[in-house]
Formats: sequence, structure tokens, C-alpha cells
Amino acid sequence: MRWVKACKASMKILPPAGYEMLPLHGLHFSITGFEENKREMLIESIRRGGGIYSGDMKMNISTHLIAEDTTSSKYSYAIKWGNVLVVASDWIALCLKLNHWVSETPYIIKPKSCTLRGEKRRIALLNQGGESKERKTAEAALEIQKARVISHFKTNGQVIDSLRNRIILMHGCDDSRKWRDLLFLVRCTGATVYWEWNSSITDVLIGDTPNKDYISYLKQQSDIRILNLHDIINALTLQK
Repeated sequence: MRWVKACKASMKILPPAGYEMLPLHGLHFSITGFEENKREMLIESIRRGGGIYSGDMKMNISTHLIAEDTTSSKYSYAIKWGNVLVVASDWIALCLKLNHWVSETPYIIKPKSCTLRGEKRRIALLNQGGESKERKTAEAALEIQKARVISHFKTNGQVIDSLRNRIILMHGCDDSRKWRDLLFLVRCTGATVYWEWNSSITDVLIGDTPNKDYISYLKQQSDIRILNLHDIINALTLQK
């Protein structure tokens, strides 16, 4: 946005250098478990990377908790909510060093049992009907993660063959922008994409507006796997 405004003000296209989006732009952080000096250094790093720091962790706002250990109440709430990523401070340092967002997956701090519990809760929130605050928060967190993954793969131009042998039918996405985003992410997994049914389909990726009767029918087919955005992001980030 700063680059656009600068170009408009100067009435010419300026070099983009110096106007790149900061690596932590749009992310909201809280911190737990660190001594004062380390805490202040982390706060400075977050702000330098374009992130927003708050001493209080807020369910509908916070996206990340930087944790030293797993004993604090903030950590417990992050796991309970299921939509705040708990990461080590090394992740912040790496993002700033490379000057772009990198996947949080290798830096997530979660015991196995807590990981499963939080992940199941997040998936349940995304799959359930209705318009609850928790579901909207989970959706917002997923959209942020999607944007970061898209930015990473567009910058690096790489393809991860995590779904190389899968043939995916895309179904139920009326929003053209979301459709393009989904298609881009699927192609980054190495999967083959189809828009019409044929007997070679192995998976169906559903968007925001699927046909419920069609999905019910697919669920009865034991050899067809139903995917959503969350599954595709996992297929990318867990392989990086």
C-alpha cells in the first residue's frame, strides 16, 4: 500500500525496493515465560517485523503466542482456543533474518496430546455450521495462514510433491478470488486438478458453497477423500 501511494504521489512507477511487506505484517502477538530482558528484545523484534504486540492474549485478535515453556495460563488458553499458534522465539528471529514469513510448523510448541486436542478443535470449528464467534476466529486464523503460504510459494516459485499422486476435483467455490487461491495452492502440492468428474478422481476439494447432497453422496464412496483448505495448507506446510 505504501508503494502504491508513493507511485500515485510521484505520478510514476517507482522501484518496489523498500516498500516490501514486512514479514510479520498483520499478525498479533503475545509473549509468555521469558525474563524481562528477553521479553523486551522480542517485543522490539515483533514491532520491527511489522507485527503487533499486546501484553494480553485476546481470543478474537491474537494470532501467535511466543512461548518459552508450556506452563503458563496463556499457553493453556492458546491450546484450549485452538486458533492461536504457539511458537518458539527462534521463528521470529528466522523471519527477520530472511525478511519474509516462513512456516511456523517446525517451531510450534505443543506436546503431542495437546497438538491433537487443539487441532481437532480447530478442524471441528471450521467444519461445523453456524456463525459462532469461535468459528469466525478459526476462519480468520486460517485465512491469515493461507495468505502467508501463498506469499511464500509465489516468492519461491516452488512445488512440493506432497500430493503428487492425487487427482483432485474442485467443487463448491463461487468466489473467483478464493477459487484462484485454492487452485494455486493445490498446484503447489503437485496434485492434478480436474473440474469435472471422472473415474480417476481420488479426492474432492470443497469450497465455501458445496452442494450438500453431492457431498453426502461422496462421503458414501470409500475410495474418495474429501478435502478442505485446511488439508491443503497442511500438505504444504508440513513438508517444508
